[in-house]
Amino acid sequence: MIRRRTPLLSPFVALVCAWSGAVSAAKSAKPSAPAEEKVVLEEEEEEEAEEAKAGSVVLDEEQEAEPGEKEPAPSEKDEAKSEKRTPSVWLQLGLVQDVTFVSGTEVCSPQSQIDGKFTCIRASGSQYHGTPLPGSAGDASGVALGPTRVTFAADLPLGGSFGAGLRVGYAFLGQGPTPDGGKKYLPWLVEARGHYWFTGEAFSSEHVGAFVLVSGGIAQVDGKKSVTVREDTSVPPPVGQLDNPPLQRLDAWHKSGVGFAGAGLGAFLPFGERFGVLADLRAIVLFPTPGFGLSAGISMALGL
Repeated sequence: MIRRRTPLLSPFVALVCAWSGAVSAAKSAKPSAPAEEKVVLEEEEEEEAEEAKAGSVVLDEEQEAEPGEKEPAPSEKDEAKSEKRTPSVWLQLGLVQDVTFVSGTEVCSPQSQIDGKFTCIRASGSQYHGTPLPGSAGDASGVALGPTRVTFAADLPLGGSFGAGLRVGYAFLGQGPTPDGGKKYLPWLVEARGHYWFTGEAFSSEHVGAFVLVSGGIAQVDGKKSVTVREDTSVPPPVGQLDNPPLQRLDAWHKSGVGFAGAGLGAFLPFGERFGVLADLRAIVLFPTPGFGLSAGISMALGL
């Protein structure tokens, strides 16, 4: 008798078939993931391309706008250059002190005063008109303080190491007396000058400058020395001076000018590009009334 075993194998066969189908389905499902990733990557690349395109458009718009926005830039550079340019003129406000060298004998004699070289002033402030004894009319020599002036000047750099300028001043101290019947003291100073800077560019703001100068103009320089006069009592005194004592001290004013020529040295100490201190020392020769002296000046300078 033969038995049939087919029904016992059927569940096993069904299980194997089911497993095979699952494996096949899994294998067929694997390629779908890369496909989806590829699609995502393509979409991201398209988005990046669109963003890059949009960025380039914005950049182009900015580049087109930049020329209009940067138009003021050249003027700013020009302003910076103009701020650093060398001033074309230097204005100065300062003081000048003159010193004169006095030399003379019998300076208070009538003839010496008539010649205009000296004017002798008594303690009362009037001019001496007495008759001194011969050899006792007073001798004067040495250095005498001259006028003190307030000054205003303008100097022009002429290029390189050369410069020129004009200075005017007024003597507010040290004015000499007006002799009886003579000319009044001239308090004004008018001076033209030229200078050469042996340290380089004139009025440079980079370093201390030094220069030589020549000048000329108009100025009167008077200075006084104290002298002793002995009166000749044998001569009748002048009507206006009956009170001249036998011995008295007089201020003998030496007069010189009103033209002059001079030469000297100077220095410039800069404080920034447009400020500085200018100082000079000159030896001066005065005429037609002869005289010799020194003139020292100092001033604050402003470059424009």
